[in-house]
Amino acid sequence: MNFYNWYAGNHCYPKCPTEKILRCREKIQQLMSGSKINTHKDFINLIRNKYKICNLSPAEYMRNVYKEPLCHHINHMKAGTINDREKKIFQVMAELTLILIWLSKFSDQQIDG
Repeated sequence: MNFYNWYAGNHCYPKCPTEKILRCREKIQQLMSGSKINTHKDFINLIRNKYKICNLSPAEYMRNVYKEPLCHHINHMKAGTINDREKKIFQVMAELTLILIWLSKFSDQQIDG
């Protein structure tokens, strides 16, 4: 399932609704139980071309997911597949968000010089 975890982290969680992720994960688990997959390219070819499990459009598939890191981790949490490292990342991101909100309050105020 390492290929699935890699693919899901980069494509499924940031781009698909939770229900779809769970349906696809079941299909991929069944597929992988009987297949010998040696490379990421083989895995992608199976789920996108041969069995058409992943039906993201080419544009959506190629979209850079790293522009949306917070959404990525929230989707992991919704799907119940978040690991300890991701929990820590999410906690740090949440703390940084609160700090940015707090700092934004000061930028809205006029500073008398």
